[in-house]
Amino acid sequence: MKKHLDLPWFVILLGLIFPLILYANNLGEVAISALWKPLLFSILVVVFLYGGLFIAFREHNKSAIMTGILSLGIFTYGHLYNLLKSVQVYGHLIGRYRYLLPLYGLIFLGLIICVIKNTGDLKNLIRILNTVGVFLFLIQLLRVGIFEIKSQVGSHQIQQETHAAQSIGNVEEPRDIYLIVLDAYARSDWLQDHLEIDNSEFIDELEEMGFYVAECSRSNYSFTNLSMTAMLNLDYVDQLFENVSSEIDSKNRLKQSMVRQMLSDSGYDLVAFHNNFPWLTINDADIYIDSKSVSPIESFDMLFLKTTILTVPYDFFRSKAEDYRWSPDNAETTQYAKNIQFILDYLRMPVIYDNPVFVYAHIISPHYPYIFNEDGSINYDWELDKLESQRSTYKYLNSQMLEIIPEIMANSDPEPIIILQSDHAVGEGGYKNLILNAYYLPDGGESTLYPTITPVNSFRVIMDYYFQTDFGLLEDRSYYSVEPTRYNFELVEDPYLHCRELIED
Repeated sequence: MKKHLDLPWFVILLGLIFPLILYANNLGEVAISALWKPLLFSILVVVFLYGGLFIAFREHNKSAIMTGILSLGIFTYGHLYNLLKSVQVYGHLIGRYRYLLPLYGLIFLGLIICVIKNTGDLKNLIRILNTVGVFLFLIQLLRVGIFEIKSQVGSHQIQQETHAAQSIGNVEEPRDIYLIVLDAYARSDWLQDHLEIDNSEFIDELEEMGFYVAECSRSNYSFTNLSMTAMLNLDYVDQLFENVSSEIDSKNRLKQSMVRQMLSDSGYDLVAFHNNFPWLTINDADIYIDSKSVSPIESFDMLFLKTTILTVPYDFFRSKAEDYRWSPDNAETTQYAKNIQFILDYLRMPVIYDNPVFVYAHIISPHYPYIFNEDGSINYDWELDKLESQRSTYKYLNSQMLEIIPEIMANSDPEPIIILQSDHAVGEGGYKNLILNAYYLPDGGESTLYPTITPVNSFRVIMDYYFQTDFGLLEDRSYYSVEPTRYNFELVEDPYLHCRELIED
């Protein structure tokens, strides 16, 4: 047994620890399935390092320790670079490659030379490294395991709670319900003042179709998970759960929402789509639509690679290449765009289901990055003129909505309920809460709406009017917060006087 303890198997753990630490620091933001490629890459790196060093030195312990030193350098360089790249000393950026790489190289070369020259017994050091490796590995496993268990338990509890909510029963002619969220789509007055975008033609055409556009609507929160959780659960987050800063609670309540459960109890099927954020992807929906546009290099892969020494050749390539079309960043941009366009294409297709449907299409645009040209082609150079790229992305989405909505209406019988809404906007302070909010509520449903309605009341209105519940209206409030303290939100007023006057009236 003691012989096994003396073996340098911490080397294998090194290949697991670095990807696990990065994943554990992004819990809830990344699907666990994204781990396998970084894990495979890092294990191969340490195995090849160890094999090469053992062939060179024919000593297990020295080869293992040198592998550990080199692995530390390879897998931490990107972290150090990101930490120091903006730091200045006497007007000089100290995080530049020309300074950092030689310093890093000298430090790790010095450590390697010390190991090579060492003539003592290294068994005690191997035992220490084994112990540290096991400790670090178990800590990350615990972090991931506790999060996954809490998520599963929390999801089950929320399902039980939402089943106990008001029952809406069955209706004679249930209408399909479409919730189309254009992420970060700002309100018309802000667009005109800050981006010089006049979307009055878009608004006019929506109104001609029969939409009610709430001209002074605001989001209830300035972040997606909070806004959508409040909307789909018909209440403010501080009323839904005690610990408002719990990522697990807010995201579970978004996926297992009260609206979902009530409609499911009434015979509706939930239709949901794959998107770029796992916590926003409801993959247990009755009908889950996956675009299958998976890139060989995904966002977590890129995030991991940029924390390693490979960030150096990658940045060098980007700085020298004239055409970035085949770079990993653009592979990610292509996937991002295809996911959005897949949802848009699916919405315009006439699909007949056996049961009435609640379609939740969360489109991550015109949210940053602004990657669309007006004709829908991908603008890989969008960062060269961000303002113009933002404008063209808005124009593209407007044109898409004006094509899609008539298709939905034409292929729905009876007429559908449609909410075209944003979860938040852009800017600072109360400006980030100014959103597009438009409703198509047939057979008189628009009579329940008003210019300053906020999303927390959207389904309260719909449930009361079409399903004979008695939720009533909540006071329309908007809260603003910033990262990294998104849960320390403050109540904000509408920045525009003409809308404040409507609220006061």
